[in-house]
Amino acid sequence: MRQDFKISYNGDWKYFCSPDYNYSFNLKNGTFARWGTTEKDDPEFSTFGPEILDFEITEICAGFCPYCYKDNKPYGKNTSFETFKSVVEKINPNRTLTQVAFGLGMTGKENSELPKMCEWLRSNNIIPNGTVANITEETGKWLAENFGACAVSVHHHWKDWKEIFANSVFYLTQYGLKQTNCHFVLAQETLSTLYELIELAKIDSRLSGLNAIVLLSIKQCGRAAKGNFHRVNENDFNELCKKLLDSKTSFGFDSCSAKRFEQFLDINPEYKHLSVFAEPCESGLFSAYANVDGVIYPCSFLEVPELAYNVLECNDFLGYWNASKWRKKLLACNRHCPMYAI
Repeated sequence: MRQDFKISYNGDWKYFCSPDYNYSFNLKNGTFARWGTTEKDDPEFSTFGPEILDFEITEICAGFCPYCYKDNKPYGKNTSFETFKSVVEKINPNRTLTQVAFGLGMTGKENSELPKMCEWLRSNNIIPNGTVANITEETGKWLAENFGACAVSVHHHWKDWKEIFANSVFYLTQYGLKQTNCHFVLAQETLSTLYELIELAKIDSRLSGLNAIVLLSIKQCGRAAKGNFHRVNENDFNELCKKLLDSKTSFGFDSCSAKRFEQFLDINPEYKHLSVFAEPCESGLFSAYANVDGVIYPCSFLEVPELAYNVLECNDFLGYWNASKWRKKLLACNRHCPMYAI
């Protein structure tokens, strides 16, 4: 374990400093900056451990979304607080973690130990956030008080999806959660619904506090492995980017789409300055994923045996982390996913 680092705090800011890897993180608003030996250097990965952990703390979800990268149902396992705490402690020996992003069910209430998890995280200066889809006002108030950020997923196969989405967003923003985003699964088959959503965000007062629409590229795994949803073609993707930018809609992509967005910028040089915001895949470089059993993988789309690490049964997470075969493959592809053609 490396000892050549220092962690300090100043107000809402956390600073991690070492000779070749550094970051600053605002615990209140999520502002984050990373650099290497100098401010112009970009480290290939963090040798000290992940900055972000995605943790699926429940398998329970009654959304039945046909494009879900999982295959969750209204029943299943929950992660216990003790398992959660043990996993976080084992992967965070150098206190690099800034955030834990919870994998929740659609209501946010599937795992009753979530409040205890959030309280413990904040006591260790780690910010909780997560994604929901259909919440009550009571849950929205609690999430706004305890999360640093929350996303509301749009599911157009639900009959009243516009009402469900707008109300869920409002239940968060009315209680002051500024980092309230929309998550939308982007596929050729969902594109028309996305344009409906963009127009809805302009006219529905309940969405006035929405921070941004974040587009998540379809992955052919889980229920989506059935092949009913497909990658947006190049022309439609470029047209979408142009419309979003011209309409001044606040939007973002998951890191899986960084390569496509960079290609769009290459043929639209008037927007080239936005390339600094395109962050390619960071799985196994700066982030990790834990499933409901606490088993570690590079990301939630790569739950395959050859990439698994049972952190609860082993005591050398940093050895696993720093010898990652997945990382070598990802870096060889210039941090563009070698598993899914995004």
